[in-house]
Amino acid sequence: MRLHAGWALVRLPVEACDRQARRLSDLRGPRRKLFRRCEGTRLMRRIFLVRHGVVNYDTLALSAVGQQYARGLPSLLPEPVHFIASDEEARCVETITPLARARNLTPRTYDKQSFTRAQPLADAPAEGVSVLCYRIESIVGILQQLGIPMFAHRDDSYEVILECVQDGGHVTHRSIPTGQSRPARG
Repeated sequence: MRLHAGWALVRLPVEACDRQARRLSDLRGPRRKLFRRCEGTRLMRRIFLVRHGVVNYDTLALSAVGQQYARGLPSLLPEPVHFIASDEEARCVETITPLARARNLTPRTYDKQSFTRAQPLADAPAEGVSVLCYRIESIVGILQQLGIPMFAHRDDSYEVILECVQDGGHVTHRSIPTGQSRPARG
């Protein structure tokens, strides 16, 4: 392996991987490749599917509950986050903005058709943590690709953040409570 002048190949023990990855998560290009895999680890990808906060159906903007949820989103998700994507709908962007600011990332936005075709999932890195903020009309393709069943009722999705962990050949799913509940429709 050819190294840039002043660089040395470093092998890290497994227990140091997470700590080192936090410091090196912003490396790009040749330097990142040196630290890409720690000895004894596999590629792991975590994807969090976050529905926009509860909306006020009169204005379609986030309600007070939805705004509170958006402000609390950084505390519900792990650090570091490597990729943030959002449906271009204003309520999705408004929901994901506090997380993006807290993690110093710029969310990538997608139109409804691209989101429906699961383009954010294709653009997400093969390893690390990705957060995708969706509206219910555009999530079906991503759920299918991740092997997650569709919600029994469309408004059930306000109540959980879905996590999909792809670790080597194993895939696991779990739900994280959001503290929101189904909105009352007038």
